[in-house]
Amino acid sequence: MNNQTGISKLNYHPASSAKIALVRTITQVILIICTIALLLISAIAFFNGIVMSGEGGMKLIIFSIVFMASATYSLWSKVGRICDSYLAQIQPLIITSGGAIFPFATILQLKGRRWRRWEELTNAFVYWNDGPDFDDSDALVLTFKDGSSTRIALKTMLHQDIEKLLVALEMWAPPSAISENFVELRGYLSQALQKQGLKSYTALWNDELSRRFSLATFRPLPAGTKLQNRRFEITSQLGFGGFSAVYNAVNSRGEQVVIKELAIKQLDSEAVKASLLEHMNRETALLAKIQHPQVCRLLDTFVENDRHYIVLEKIPGSTLRQVVIDNGPMREAEVKALALQMAEILSYLHSQQPPLVHRDFTPDNLIIRSNKFLALVDFNAAMEFLAGATGTIIGRHHYMPPEQIQGKAVVASDYYSMAGTIYFLLTGRDPRPLTQLDVRAEGIPISGNLNHLLLALTSSDINERPNVQQIISVLQSA
Repeated sequence: MNNQTGISKLNYHPASSAKIALVRTITQVILIICTIALLLISAIAFFNGIVMSGEGGMKLIIFSIVFMASATYSLWSKVGRICDSYLAQIQPLIITSGGAIFPFATILQLKGRRWRRWEELTNAFVYWNDGPDFDDSDALVLTFKDGSSTRIALKTMLHQDIEKLLVALEMWAPPSAISENFVELRGYLSQALQKQGLKSYTALWNDELSRRFSLATFRPLPAGTKLQNRRFEITSQLGFGGFSAVYNAVNSRGEQVVIKELAIKQLDSEAVKASLLEHMNRETALLAKIQHPQVCRLLDTFVENDRHYIVLEKIPGSTLRQVVIDNGPMREAEVKALALQMAEILSYLHSQQPPLVHRDFTPDNLIIRSNKFLALVDFNAAMEFLAGATGTIIGRHHYMPPEQIQGKAVVASDYYSMAGTIYFLLTGRDPRPLTQLDVRAEGIPISGNLNHLLLALTSSDINERPNVQQIISVLQSA
């Protein structure tokens, strides 16, 4: 990746040697010549059939028409492959910090717009069989806000270029668009390139992350790190920012867990450190008391090397975001059923003393199990206080009400986020930040009572938002 210009050209065509490519091209040309010759023979046979009379002439005409049709299709296919191959080489996939320019061959898939800004990306999903070699089904599928998408076959790219593209997407694309298996594939490619003695662009990714979070010297733990005398082993990183990180891990019994890490040692003020520790201990004690089948459980807390860790239950299933990405927007009846579960979960959390505000109630933090039951994950224990101490905003901005952006999250803030989640399930799109939601005005046919509920829940005035009993009443109505 060119650090001076921020521009990189990727070879988005079969990764084969020049000699093999030349042989393939010559073979294709020979086949084209043979196909043209057969096409001419068929044309001559067609005219001879017209001249001939009787049953023999008719058979010759039918035979020649069938043969000409198949030969024409074959010729078109072979010419198309050669053109696509050369167009891909003439027009490589170009990535920059602002967006990407895709090869000319993708122009129809992208509705005539080859240049795409990263902000337009709604989903980047990797289909990968976890094997050492890529096959025809392994691909990176990119979907954009206008509904267009393009499929990049991993088999047709060099490992270096695939890694470079993944790094670019993780650096510059919206975090909500990136699929969970990016980290695994990038780690596999990085190891493969290092074994071959080639440069790994994961180093550039780490440099970029360091630049983003330069206010702290915190560095996340690499995969394979053992914690608590080997009680836990980090398997992959889910994400990090500022002074915290989240990991997938396994315990000594081989069970999967989620570990959240907080490195308060990086804070300069001793008073802030002491207050943060007090706040974190108070909130984790509250989380430990939660006993609800649809809320992830706090399993453990510990301190190691001046870093504080929270161990949470790993809940199997797919996030609501991934379900919508895979299957499209949901029907209103299905959305209402899920929204009722959301309201009941929030009712339980807000009934705690003091009320427990989740602050990040989004499609990414709601897991749907195989039995259609929702589960809420990713509690930001002690993060709200850290936000006040460092100026960091907690939550995804598409789902955050004005008061939360100002650092004053309350119970009604979770209801605002819930409305944004309902909107996503109905439309397949993230809501516009700080916008009162009117789904009917966007041409989506939903009942008036649900539309009115979303309008009320996304009011900028906290006092105008319904309480949980009113929300449940509307959702249960016909």
